[in-house]
Formats: sequence, C-alpha cells, structure tokens
Amino acid sequence: MFRSLQILSFVSALLAGLSAAQGAVLVNYPFTTNGPGTTTPVLEPNVESNFTIGTGLAGNNLGPSSTNFSVNSRYVSQSPLNVANNDYVDITVKPVDGYKITLTAFNFTYGATASDGVNYWAQFTGRSSVTGYGSNLPGVTWPLERWNVTGPNDFSTISVLLGETFADLTEEISFRIYIADRSGFDGDSHQARLDDIQLIGEVTPAVPEPATAGVLGILATTFISRRRR
Repeated sequence: MFRSLQILSFVSALLAGLSAAQGAVLVNYPFTTNGPGTTTPVLEPNVESNFTIGTGLAGNNLGPSSTNFSVNSRYVSQSPLNVANNDYVDITVKPVDGYKITLTAFNFTYGATASDGVNYWAQFTGRSSVTGYGSNLPGVTWPLERWNVTGPNDFSTISVLLGETFADLTEEISFRIYIADRSGFDGDSHQARLDDIQLIGEVTPAVPEPATAGVLGILATTFISRRRR
C-alpha cells in the first residue's frame, strides 16, 4: 500500500511539473510607445493576440501614450453603460495550431484624468466573447469606477479570475473593456485610461508529446499492476 502511494505521489508530482507554466503572462499590452498604431503585445511563444477599438470610439484622437492608452471623453458614451454604443477596446487571444491555452485571469489597470479642479470619472466593464458579450465577467462588481487622478501613477488594477469556461481553448476568443464616463464631460481634456492589459494562464500542446504520453502510460500501468498484487 505504501509503495502504491509513493507511485501515485510521483505521478501527481510529474503532472504538476507538466503544468508549471500555469500563471504565466500569455499576453501583455504595456503601451510603452506613442501612437495609436503601436499596440504591439508582449506574447508567450505559441500565442497570438490582437488589439482593436470599437466603432463607438471611431474618430477619437486616442491611442497609446508613452505610459498608457487614453480615450478622450468627447467620444465616450455617458454612464450607464450601453453595450450597443460599441465604446470598447477588444483583446483577442488564441494558440497557434497544435496548442491549447487555459486562461486563469484577465488583468488591467484603469484610471481617469482631467484638468485641475475638474471632477471627472470614467467607468470600465469587462465582458467576453464566450458569452457573446451578453453578460459581464463574473466575480467582480462592475462597473469599475475611477475619478480623475492627481499623479501619473495614481491608477487602480483589477485581476478578474477566470473559471473552467476558459480552459483548454483551441479557438480564438476575445475580451472587451467597455468604457463610459460622467455626463456633461465631452471635451478633449478629460480621458479614460487603460494600461498593462494582461491575460494570465498556460499554453500546452493540444496532444501530449509522445515521450510524455509514454511515461504517463508506463506509470499508470505500473500503478495498476501493483494495486492488483
């Protein structure tokens, strides 16, 4: 019995080792370069991603600054959120052929800026293509709200934990951050801001590599054989 438990423990440890990549930053948009065309992500190998802007924000002189992504209030719909206005940024993720991904968290930093003495705020809501963008991501009280800040680093960060629905994905899915703001603020001196948009998880071969599958098969056979003695 003790020997069987040793074998079972070894198998468990091996499986844990195979999942060592859990918690890796698969996709990161740090927005470190100026200009709306510079939303190039930092990616883990075997992962692809794209960043697009909803049609509701079309025409806005928005884009990454040297530190974050900004959206002028002139083009942001007023609170409460109306998804039909298409005021969002969209982040897609998918594995390359032959791989699968499991997503465990969706992180981003959010803030709002305005001229001195102006009480402006922006709201942010997360949704996913998994539900057809028909409902908010679970586990968070949406919308997140941020008032205009007094310094360049005065932002808040959220980590949205993702469940089994986001496990073993082989097709592209996307996440959207919808933006709304305080009514009566439609100028170019008030901005909703985003930074460090990240998807956390692991990427693995869709089919176990032959060597790995062989080792697991041998261990399983050995375990069963010893149980029968």
